[in-house]
Amino acid sequence: MYLLFSQFDWELNKGFKGLGYIFWGVAMIADLASLYKAISETTFGKLLLIAALAFGTNLAVAIASQVVNGLVGVDPGKFVHTIAFATVFVAPPLLLFMYVFLLALGTGGLALYVMFNFLPDENSRVMMFPWYKPRERGRYRALTALVQVISAVVVVTVCYQWWTGGQSAYVSYAEEKTKWFLYTFEMFGKAPCVLEKGQRVAFLDGDRVLMASKAGEAITFKVTQCVIPVDGM
Repeated sequence: MYLLFSQFDWELNKGFKGLGYIFWGVAMIADLASLYKAISETTFGKLLLIAALAFGTNLAVAIASQVVNGLVGVDPGKFVHTIAFATVFVAPPLLLFMYVFLLALGTGGLALYVMFNFLPDENSRVMMFPWYKPRERGRYRALTALVQVISAVVVVTVCYQWWTGGQSAYVSYAEEKTKWFLYTFEMFGKAPCVLEKGQRVAFLDGDRVLMASKAGEAITFKVTQCVIPVDGM
């Protein structure tokens, strides 16, 4: 139908194209939900999911800590809320790289998955995979398996190309938003130190402070001493 309307350059063809993307996305989400259900039904699968979640979370927090340290130049442990905020920006590219790694690692498994579904009958599957237990299968299962694999490869390819093309812009955006969060929520506009307009401080140790200066949308940080004004001077 899309090909039919595309000949006339009607706006309706964009609607059908968008509808196709929506159905494709819903189908992929359903496949992922089925995969998650299949994995979580076993004890080993539950342990695998917990391990993956723990590893991914710790890695994201560690990378976010490095990002915050690169912005302020001091121990980021004093800014745990900013680290948590930066983790939100670290997670998407991290998930993408993990997905690419798993897809590359499982290339052989994907090939076996497609071959398994293209075997002509259950007897052939049992002969090739002795541990397989025959069961009733839906129609067009082989075609569905092929589409699933192709969809996974297409999504990874598109996301990776988007990341390589817009990496610098994304990193700059993430850094600017992290600076804004730190400046707004973890620094103080009132302190015994001498502060100019647009400046905020976060107290470190002793008389050292992290001072932020905001000029327009730009925010800069520096470590300095808290200079307390003397009355009458």
